[in-house]
Amino acid sequence: MIPRRGLLGVAAFLLAGAARAEELAPPTRRPRARAIAELPPAFWREFQYAGFDEASPFVGENRAGWVAAGSQRVIARTALANLMLGNPALAERQVALLARSLEYREPDTGRFRYERIRGTRLYEFSRALTAAFLLVDVYQLAHAAALWAPRSGLAAAAASFMRETAADYAAIRDTALQTAALNVQAPNRVILLMRCLWTGARLLPDPEGRAVAADLLGISARLQLRDGLFPEVGGPDLGYQMVSLLQLGLLRYVSDDTVMEVMMARGADWVRARIRPDGRLDFTGSTRTSDNPAGNPGTSAFNQREVLATLLLLERQTGDAAFGRAWAELAGRLGRPPVGEAR
Repeated sequence: MIPRRGLLGVAAFLLAGAARAEELAPPTRRPRARAIAELPPAFWREFQYAGFDEASPFVGENRAGWVAAGSQRVIARTALANLMLGNPALAERQVALLARSLEYREPDTGRFRYERIRGTRLYEFSRALTAAFLLVDVYQLAHAAALWAPRSGLAAAAASFMRETAADYAAIRDTALQTAALNVQAPNRVILLMRCLWTGARLLPDPEGRAVAADLLGISARLQLRDGLFPEVGGPDLGYQMVSLLQLGLLRYVSDDTVMEVMMARGADWVRARIRPDGRLDFTGSTRTSDNPAGNPGTSAFNQREVLATLLLLERQTGDAAFGRAWAELAGRLGRPPVGEAR
């Protein structure tokens, strides 16, 4: 039995953000959903994972059952990248590998196994969030495949995987508001849940899921400060701000919601203010990530791939070359291909 009273109280408070979300929305126009094909090849090379091994059932060192489902997002992301890079046959072969993750389902529930913290009050919420880490990228792949390769085996395979994981989708939807209440200190997770349900509910379709996703949008709007920051563990964090904006920016290729547009613009403003004149990102004061963890105890290295990808996404969605300069500076330090070759 999932405890509800306290968590739902927090969720009810956060849902007051729906009113603020209405304040954010421009009253005069609604933009078209953006075309994901506008993203440059360099974005997709960062979005996918280097060293992806088709012969291995799992990616990375942690191959226990509880991480197996979430780790398979690597496959969905790599398949999407190859589709957008013009390699649909390779993408189709890769997405077929997702079937391996279905081996980690419970026969009685049809849901992915999750062995951590079993028996605790947080178990169901953590289990649903882990599944969302995979399904959010499967749904983005399915949406893109339906637009760019509708008659392909890739679109059929993505749709089949969605049917096979319907029980996990329902669990994500049914626990989403409580999961969000538990993760108010990590807005990137709330936005990930929103993106997962928004895209999944549109594809299925599922009116109930769309309603919950709209509630999550209100919560996300309330969590964003007026200067555009999504505070991470109570403070500013450039690395996780980028993670939040990547999730929100990818969702804008599915939805034309104006609230998301304004949230994205404000979030980009916050990042822009942390680009130094030489193009280097300023991680000073970040609560969780750093470009110098050894000199900033308690922080870990920022996710290089996601930050690089987000800078390119921000450049395309805002039209501001400052983000491109920041990408070039960071890519150069990390040994990525020169601008002319990568973009």
